[in-house]
Amino acid sequence: MEIMPSSRISNDYKGFSEYAKSIDEPITVTSKGYADLVVMSIETYEKHMTEKKLNDTLLARYLDLKDNGVTHNLNGITERIAKRLGTTNV
Repeated sequence: MEIMPSSRISNDYKGFSEYAKSIDEPITVTSKGYADLVVMSIETYEKHMTEKKLNDTLLARYLDLKDNGVTHNLNGITERIAKRLGTTNV
Protein backbone atom coordinates (compact mmCIF):
# COMPACT_ATOMS: atom_id res chain seq x y z
CA MET A 1 0.00 0.00 0.00
CA GLU A 2 1.29 3.43 -0.93
CA ILE A 3 1.72 6.07 1.78
CA MET A 4 1.50 9.82 1.05
CA PRO A 5 1.19 12.99 3.10
CA SER A 6 -2.10 14.88 3.00
CA SER A 7 -0.21 17.90 1.64
CA ARG A 8 0.10 16.02 -1.66
CA ILE A 9 -3.68 16.21 -2.06
CA SER A 10 -4.00 19.86 -1.10
CA ASN A 11 -0.98 20.96 -3.18
CA ASP A 12 -1.72 18.90 -6.30
CA TYR A 13 -5.13 17.26 -6.29
CA LYS A 14 -5.09 16.61 -10.03
CA GLY A 15 -1.71 14.89 -9.84
CA PHE A 16 -2.78 12.91 -6.77
CA SER A 17 -5.98 11.83 -8.50
CA GLU A 18 -4.14 10.77 -11.65
CA TYR A 19 -1.65 8.79 -9.57
CA ALA A 20 -4.42 7.08 -7.58
CA LYS A 21 -6.08 6.07 -10.86
CA SER A 22 -2.79 4.74 -12.27
CA ILE A 23 -2.23 2.21 -9.48
CA ASP A 24 -4.52 -0.63 -8.54
CA GLU A 25 -4.33 -0.28 -4.77
CA PRO A 26 -5.40 1.99 -1.93
CA ILE A 27 -3.22 4.90 -0.77
CA THR A 28 -2.77 5.63 2.93
CA VAL A 29 -2.88 9.40 3.47
CA THR A 30 -0.96 10.68 6.48
CA SER A 31 -1.50 13.80 8.57
CA LYS A 32 1.29 14.99 10.87
CA GLY A 33 3.09 11.70 10.28
CA TYR A 34 0.17 9.45 11.26
CA ALA A 35 -2.14 7.39 9.07
CA ASP A 36 -5.37 9.35 8.64
CA LEU A 37 -7.30 8.14 5.56
CA VAL A 38 -7.26 5.46 2.91
CA VAL A 39 -8.02 6.68 -0.62
CA MET A 40 -8.46 4.76 -3.85
CA SER A 41 -9.82 5.32 -7.33
CA ILE A 42 -13.46 4.47 -7.95
CA GLU A 43 -12.33 1.68 -10.30
CA THR A 44 -10.20 0.10 -7.57
CA TYR A 45 -13.04 0.46 -5.07
CA GLU A 46 -15.53 -1.21 -7.42
CA LYS A 47 -13.07 -4.04 -8.08
CA HIS A 48 -12.61 -4.60 -4.33
CA MET A 49 -16.37 -4.57 -3.74
CA THR A 50 -16.96 -7.07 -6.57
CA GLU A 51 -14.32 -9.38 -5.11
CA LYS A 52 -15.87 -9.03 -1.65
CA LYS A 53 -19.35 -9.91 -2.94
CA LEU A 54 -17.97 -12.97 -4.73
CA ASN A 55 -16.07 -14.09 -1.62
CA ASP A 56 -19.15 -13.59 0.56
CA THR A 57 -21.27 -15.66 -1.82
CA LEU A 58 -18.71 -18.46 -2.02
CA LEU A 59 -18.34 -18.51 1.76
CA ALA A 60 -22.11 -18.73 2.24
CA ARG A 61 -22.32 -21.67 -0.18
CA TYR A 62 -19.38 -23.39 1.52
CA LEU A 63 -21.03 -22.98 4.93
CA ASP A 64 -24.31 -24.40 3.56
CA LEU A 65 -22.44 -27.47 2.42
CA LYS A 66 -20.35 -27.81 5.59
CA ASP A 67 -23.11 -27.18 8.11
CA ASN A 68 -26.19 -28.55 6.37
CA GLY A 69 -24.95 -30.85 3.64
CA VAL A 70 -26.72 -28.58 1.15
CA THR A 71 -25.26 -28.80 -2.33
CA HIS A 72 -25.80 -26.38 -5.18
CA ASN A 73 -25.76 -26.81 -8.91
CA LEU A 74 -22.67 -25.06 -10.34
CA ASN A 75 -24.63 -23.45 -13.19
CA GLY A 76 -27.23 -22.12 -10.75
CA ILE A 77 -24.55 -20.69 -8.46
CA THR A 78 -22.75 -19.08 -11.39
CA GLU A 79 -25.98 -17.47 -12.59
CA ARG A 80 -26.85 -16.17 -9.09
CA ILE A 81 -23.34 -14.76 -8.63
CA ALA A 82 -23.53 -13.06 -12.03
CA LYS A 83 -26.90 -11.51 -11.13
CA ARG A 84 -25.62 -10.23 -7.79
CA LEU A 85 -22.53 -8.76 -9.40
CA GLY A 86 -24.51 -7.33 -12.30
CA THR A 87 -22.40 -9.10 -14.88
CA THR A 88 -22.60 -12.06 -17.24
CA ASN A 89 -18.90 -12.94 -17.10
CA VAL A 90 -18.60 -15.20 -14.07
